[in-house]
Amino acid sequence: MGRAIEFLLIEDNPDDVMLISEALLQTSMKNHLTVLKDGQQALNYLFDKHPEAEFVRPDLILLDLNLPGINGLQVLQTIKNDADLQNIPVVVLSASASQKDIEKSYARKASWYVVKPGDFQQLVHIVKNIQEFWFHLARSR
Repeated sequence: MGRAIEFLLIEDNPDDVMLISEALLQTSMKNHLTVLKDGQQALNYLFDKHPEAEFVRPDLILLDLNLPGINGLQVLQTIKNDADLQNIPVVVLSASASQKDIEKSYARKASWYVVKPGDFQQLVHIVKNIQEFWFHLARSR
């Protein structure tokens, strides 16, 4: 892939944003990261209703479930119910290891559910695996 991979991170925790940004820098693939802090901001951006930000269609969305206001499950369901957005892979990256959260995410067509690790090197490993799978191994329609 010659161009940078467009990642959209929907995450309200500034520490997690920093760690995920750093993990992306540790990979060998060129990437660009857009960060949005809550569900409403994400939906405004994805549906091009955010006047301050120019919309760039993400190649992959990293989504936290525990967002203020509109939560991650609502964002996921809205994305997957939209004909223009539904084919964008959405990886739920959550602190929750709850089976209920996992089942609810997959029921709303999450592409993958990953529990945030407590260790930075594990996070780098996870980010590399996400890139390897979605941009080298997986084939889209």
